[in-house]
Amino acid sequence: MKRITVIFKTHLDIGFTDLAEEVRRRYRDYIRAAVSTAEYFRRKDPAPCGFRYRWTVGSWLVDSMLSRGTAKDSAFLERAIRAGDIVWHAMPYTTESEVAGLAALKAGLSRSLALDRRFGCRTRAAKLTDVPGHTRGIVGPLADVGVSLFHIGTNPGCGVCDLPEIFRWRDAEGREIIVVYQTEYGRTLTLSGGDEGFVVCVAGDNHGAHSPEEAESILANLREEHPGATITGGTLEDMAAALVRVRDTLPVVTSEIGSTWVHGFASDPLLTARYRECLRFAETLRPETREKFLRELEIVTEHTCGVDIKKFLKDRRHWSGAAIRRLAAAHPVSAAAARRANATDGGYAMCVRSWDEQRGYIDAAARTLPPQYSRELLRRLADMVPVRGKIARQDAAISVAGGVSRLRTAHFSFTIDPERGCITDLRRADGTRLFKTALLFGGELFGPNDYKAYHRNYLRRIVDWTLNDFGKPGMPRRVYRLMEGFPTDVWDVSEPGCRRFLLRSRGANAFARSQELEIALPDDKPEIRATLRIFGKDPSRAPHALWCSFAPSTGQGAMSFTKLGERIDPTDVVEGGGRALHAIDGEISFAGGARLETLDAPLVAPGVRDILWKRRNPLPRTGSPFHVNLYNNVWGTNFPQWFSDDMAYRFVIS
Repeated sequence: MKRITVIFKTHLDIGFTDLAEEVRRRYRDYIRAAVSTAEYFRRKDPAPCGFRYRWTVGSWLVDSMLSRGTAKDSAFLERAIRAGDIVWHAMPYTTESEVAGLAALKAGLSRSLALDRRFGCRTRAAKLTDVPGHTRGIVGPLADVGVSLFHIGTNPGCGVCDLPEIFRWRDAEGREIIVVYQTEYGRTLTLSGGDEGFVVCVAGDNHGAHSPEEAESILANLREEHPGATITGGTLEDMAAALVRVRDTLPVVTSEIGSTWVHGFASDPLLTARYRECLRFAETLRPETREKFLRELEIVTEHTCGVDIKKFLKDRRHWSGAAIRRLAAAHPVSAAAARRANATDGGYAMCVRSWDEQRGYIDAAARTLPPQYSRELLRRLADMVPVRGKIARQDAAISVAGGVSRLRTAHFSFTIDPERGCITDLRRADGTRLFKTALLFGGELFGPNDYKAYHRNYLRRIVDWTLNDFGKPGMPRRVYRLMEGFPTDVWDVSEPGCRRFLLRSRGANAFARSQELEIALPDDKPEIRATLRIFGKDPSRAPHALWCSFAPSTGQGAMSFTKLGERIDPTDVVEGGGRALHAIDGEISFAGGARLETLDAPLVAPGVRDILWKRRNPLPRTGSPFHVNLYNNVWGTNFPQWFSDDMAYRFVIS
């Protein structure tokens, strides 16, 4: 290469290496360190064409320090921006994009737009690091704000997608962005012809800016590898400009990519359900109030969900729910208390504190609202706490001998299977069959052999840190078990204008003390509103997953759903992409007219439950069952390792 542009960045985890509040504090120091390195190179070579160190960060970091930092910090950062030492890209931080929701994603992008207006520039590049894939639904929002380059730098240990390194990604409306897909956080990118290249130097997780010595070492290696090349310091904007010039030569990808990490957001299903309720609530707000609220809210979907499990949670002996209740019973009230406890409690206090930080983001977003809106939101969130369905004296238990006979309402007919606690043979009043089975609760228990296969099928590097991050070292030795369908008693709890049935479990199962399914069929709407309630979930660390399963009628044909408003076909996902699990906007549609909306649990597995890649990530077959993931704790990484809150999951069938 004759011309090399070096782009400097670090990977931001808002958490992981420490509590999120401490990470935020350190980045104030990192910005000063970046400016110090920039000043070093200015002093060393003051000529206009001399090498410049420029540090690229997400827009959230710049916006937060300018708006919430001290006057001294804000003034320092503003001078650094105007000097060109600190630059931002269009994304606020690395998100799990398909979990975010379209309105929240746009609110996150608005940070960069506001900074552009303030400093008289235009940002055309975005970067997401670590997460190995994103939904095609991100193409439109990025293109709509003028982004032409999207750099994806994947985790260096996990599976990656079968994609060109540079391509044009096109959505269903014909909007496009150029994608650079690199199988590390960042590396050398050589443009066609070989004369020009870019080197994306991303320091490790929360390592901060490069010191002068580190930057000099990188430059010395490049000069040795490319003698005579002109080496300059630049930004992702330089890469974007170069790639736009060769846009017409690039291959086009129209398939979904998706994320193979998206399952992590079901490790705290209460936080995820509350987040989705907040998104629905935001639709009722005035635009200016909504944007401020969503900017604060979107951080829930930042890809870091707590502290690094392999570093902080040292206990590998206790896995059962009884042990976890004892060890994690006391939630520390402060970061200082968690740190003091960390030396003696095996890491439980720090982990719990970090997961509580994540839940606190909802409260922080609520505080941005005017009082009347804040009260309404908190009321809606409080109403999500499950309460057992009421059985009045006059309500009748339905005979379960041989199964419940066919039930008919104004708009549907179906049968209830009390031995499995679900409904079967669901039809519209005109006889159109919608589902063979619906609302079937079940769960999986995983063991060491499942992880051996998973690591073989998914990991590119099998080393200590990948086995920890993408596994459960020390887990109980047990074999895989799938348990679905549990015996229930059935009650007719109908009321005027609405047929209502309650299916209550007859006892505990391997996952919870009890569960119940309430089905409501209003006379005035052709829909079924169902709520699956789970009480007394066992807070086990051992890997497991809970599901609610549906088997559509063969005549319903192909299924589809939206992510960030983009219609996605689950049979059109790239090899190595997020085929096993999708975070959807809410509604699943079928060619035959059936629809299912999942209000609280966004993760859907079309075809088979394959959260641990037993089948090497196959595409689903049209007409096959699908499964809504209610909970899982299959990874270590930084996700909550256990969960015991009572939960209610709402569904609407029409």
